[in-house]
Amino acid sequence: MMCVPSGAAISILQVSEGGEACDGCVSVLMPVHNGERYLREAIESILSQTFRNYRLIIVDDASSDSSWSIIEAFDDKRVVKVRLQESKGIVNALNIALEMTDTEYIARMDADDVARNDRFKKQVDFLRLHPEVGVCGSSIKMIRGRFSCYVRYPENHDEILCSLAVYKRAVCHPSVMMRRSVLNHKKLQYTDEYPHAEDLSLWHELVRETRFYNLQEPLLAYRVHPEQISTCYNEEQISQTRALLNRSLPKYFPSISPHTRKDLLRLVTPEFGNKGREGGEIDLPGLYARMEAVNRADRLSVPAIFNSMLLSKFFDLSLKRYLGLRNTAFVLLLVFRTKPVLLLDAASRLRLHVSFYLSETWAR
Repeated sequence: MMCVPSGAAISILQVSEGGEACDGCVSVLMPVHNGERYLREAIESILSQTFRNYRLIIVDDASSDSSWSIIEAFDDKRVVKVRLQESKGIVNALNIALEMTDTEYIARMDADDVARNDRFKKQVDFLRLHPEVGVCGSSIKMIRGRFSCYVRYPENHDEILCSLAVYKRAVCHPSVMMRRSVLNHKKLQYTDEYPHAEDLSLWHELVRETRFYNLQEPLLAYRVHPEQISTCYNEEQISQTRALLNRSLPKYFPSISPHTRKDLLRLVTPEFGNKGREGGEIDLPGLYARMEAVNRADRLSVPAIFNSMLLSKFFDLSLKRYLGLRNTAFVLLLVFRTKPVLLLDAASRLRLHVSFYLSETWAR
């Protein structure tokens, strides 16, 4: 029998348990709150996996829509269904599910995404072949309505480490599979210290404890829609991310100056109402050169990898500044399909901007 966390028991209304004990397999954590629109498809994508040795733990965070009815309708011995009496947020739901795991691997899944049917097989096979890797994610297919595009995530540990340090796309949370042992070693779990940035906070803790890797195949379809957390709580998420990075940067770069740290934070996590203006006030070539020097002093990574990640981050920020939207890949796709002349004009402007930026950087 799987144990229900005693500390959380008073908030649990119902537990419907499925499956036999499955030592050595995967526990899948799926928190749900009012996710009726996409929930059925998300669950079906897990139950359709070619890798069969797993348990899906669904924690319904006191949904007020039909989510629980949808969950109850699945009659599968691999599904564990937990219903909470009151909503305490995704961190609480994730930790309840986490405490119910007893398997070698832990996978994440969101209630609005779709897993490719060979996702678990690919990740388990990789982790078994690479015992030094403790966290394995993947690139994704981002979907918005009827449009979709491939989004690459950095592949190896050094690229991911550098991306985390400068708040560049590093790990897609719902694509991740982790070894339970790396969490247990430091008794780590999700924390609500930084609301709506609980995944980023965990990666900053784990990246010094184990190695990360992202498979380059898009093993997850990540859905972008108005009701998702990163949209509904975007302002708070950016604010909390800035606080988290402010604490983390000196750990990555002990020699970073307060001035450089402030400029980097203003650039990568701009305050609402100052987007664009804050970046325009920063000497970008100067900041790039200062961060290069900081990495050489602190040796976070070899210069070739760090400089590439840093330049890529600055390039992304330039794209967003010119095109004005968050998901650059979708911007390019949609503009190219509808008004290619606008894309060519933006590309021309961007080319001039980046050329000037690089010439200024190299001249220093």
